[in-house]
Amino acid sequence: MEVADIAVPEGFTYSLVSDKPREDGPLYRFPAFGLLALGIGAVALGNARAAVDNLLELAGSKKPQGSRRTLAERGMSQSELAQAEAMLRSARAFYCEALGEAWQMANRGEEIGLEQRAALRLAATHATRTPRARQPTSCAGCTDSAAAPCCSRPTPCSAASATPTLQPST
Repeated sequence: MEVADIAVPEGFTYSLVSDKPREDGPLYRFPAFGLLALGIGAVALGNARAAVDNLLELAGSKKPQGSRRTLAERGMSQSELAQAEAMLRSARAFYCEALGEAWQMANRGEEIGLEQRAALRLAATHATRTPRARQPTSCAGCTDSAAAPCCSRPTPCSAASATPTLQPST
C-alpha cells in the first residue's frame, strides 16, 4: 500500500522526543524512554529471580557428574548462590529506590528532572547487567545461560522473598 499527498492534522500526531504529554497524572510525567528501560529492567530482575529460585529447587537433588554430593552439599555452590542472591537483591533495591523516588516526585506534580531521569536509566541498566543468570546456572552445571529455565514473576518491587538456602533433598 502506498499513501501520498495526505496531511495528518497535528492533533493526531505525537512525538516522544519533543512533545509534552497531553494527559496529566504521575505516569505521564515519566520520561517515555525511561519507562521502556524500566520495563526491560523489571524483566531482567524477574528472570534472574527465577534462575536463583530454580537453582534452589534443583540443588537438593542434582549431583554433578562424578560426584556423590548434591549441589546443596557443596560449599562452592552455596557461595555462588549467595553471591547471585546478593547481586540480585542489591540490583532490585537500587531499581526500586530510583523508581520510588521518581514516583513520589510525579505524585507531587513535580517534573522528573535530569538527575532523577539519569538515576532511573542507571537503575534499569544496572538491573539488566548485574543479576546475570549465568552465575546460578553455571553453579547448577549449565554452561549456557540461555538454557536456564525461566518463569514470570510479579513486579520486581513486590515483597522480598525469604533468604534462600540450599537444602539437600530428603
